[in-house]
Amino acid sequence: MRHYLLARALTVIISLFGVASLSYGATVDVSVRDFAFSPSTVTINVGDTVRWTDATGTHTTTSGSGCTANGLWDSGTALLSPGGTYSRTFNSAGTYPYFCSFHCALGMTGSVVVSGGTTTTAPTTTTTTTTSPTSSTSVPVTAPKVSSATPVNNATGVPINSVITATFSTAMDPWPLSASTFVVSSNVGALSGSVGYNTNTNTATFYPSAALSHNTVYMVTISTGAKSSAGAALSSSYMWSFTTATTSVDSDGDGVADGVDDYPNDNTRATPQDITGTGKIFVDVSAAKGAYLTNVYALSDTDASLGQTGKPDKYQFKDGFVSFKAHGVAKGGTVAVALSFPSGIPSGSKIYAAGPSGFIEYGNAVISGRTAYGDMVTVTLTDGGAGDNDGAADGGVTASIGVAIPVQETSKHGCFIATAAYGSYLDPHVQALQEFRDKWMLTNAAGRALVDLYYSVSPPIADFISSHETLRAMTRMALMPVVWAIEYPVGLGFLVLAAAVGMGRRSKSRRT
Repeated sequence: MRHYLLARALTVIISLFGVASLSYGATVDVSVRDFAFSPSTVTINVGDTVRWTDATGTHTTTSGSGCTANGLWDSGTALLSPGGTYSRTFNSAGTYPYFCSFHCALGMTGSVVVSGGTTTTAPTTTTTTTTSPTSSTSVPVTAPKVSSATPVNNATGVPINSVITATFSTAMDPWPLSASTFVVSSNVGALSGSVGYNTNTNTATFYPSAALSHNTVYMVTISTGAKSSAGAALSSSYMWSFTTATTSVDSDGDGVADGVDDYPNDNTRATPQDITGTGKIFVDVSAAKGAYLTNVYALSDTDASLGQTGKPDKYQFKDGFVSFKAHGVAKGGTVAVALSFPSGIPSGSKIYAAGPSGFIEYGNAVISGRTAYGDMVTVTLTDGGAGDNDGAADGGVTASIGVAIPVQETSKHGCFIATAAYGSYLDPHVQALQEFRDKWMLTNAAGRALVDLYYSVSPPIADFISSHETLRAMTRMALMPVVWAIEYPVGLGFLVLAAAVGMGRRSKSRRT
């Protein structure tokens, strides 16, 4: 009997150990390195755990196939920097494909093959996340957002000299914006480059240290390390991708490939893509007899070939510069060059030439109508003169020309709440309010005091309004009587007069 009881006890103990081993299975490691999961396929048993560890770059592990998530799991921010880990326990047999949401188009995929039956006492928590050492802080309600980006998502034919930009919904802290939080990568790894931030436009720009590669998919990630000036981080990473142009012949030798140039067989005209991929710049020397173009290309206003001396403050070069060489010019003579830029030439803009010695404003520029590419401006360049970057009277002018567009000063002159309500400081209603402020409020002490009070309290209110469409609509309705009174003062006068007459008649009728 005692032997029987001992045998039963041993059976129970062994069974308990067996259940425990089923409940808490093995952990299989997958390394996330160099745009690949290694190993790309793992075979495990029900109850086992897969742990992904980021060795290089910014990645995710996202369940699904064909680069389409199926919702089973996503690592979120866990693998956005080296050292981060993400774990998932698999409790059902089957094959589970997954991919990196940043680099799926580059072939970064994997799968987990789970064999065996359903575990009876598997852990109830099936996913665990361990953030990297640089995990982000809690995100307030007014977390910043990326409102626009260039090149736009899924853009193709992007020129290899492009810069990459992200414009935010609110002012950002420039210090965290760097090549570690603004990541541009391809199948060969992350690009080296620098990041600049424009406080007037809330725009961060990634400047690659070398030209992009032809016919290449690039993935861009703004991570949650980017923070607003108030310290709020992005609620989640913002990602997009684009593909650069393929190489092609340049039949007319002007420097612009036939696939991009709208005048592939005319070396007096060229249409290079601007640096952001939003449109083409039009360059035309056909009015000058015997003149023709070579070396036409777009470049950023911060390009290393351009000195930064004399660069205008509170202006932006939205389309960058276009560089070219005009041949067939009489030595020491002049050549007229007509140009159009996709962002146009708004009121208050200036035309600049730039070169190794810095920026020079062109006072002789003439805005002369429009082309299919936008407003047209004509500049007259002198061989060997100011703006000729080769400095020699040699029968050719080498120049880089750009449009400096004034930007809105958000620190002192912005109508924050109206801009949040109408969506842009360029909206006519916002412009009307600003004009009223400048003409009637800032010209007297009481008005200036009210304006100063407004600027001290309105920015956080405006940020909150801008993130809620219902509040934006309600604010527009509340501002409507004020805007209407400013834009149509005569109509307001008639209304006041009519109201006064009506009240007078009503008062008279009561007395009788």
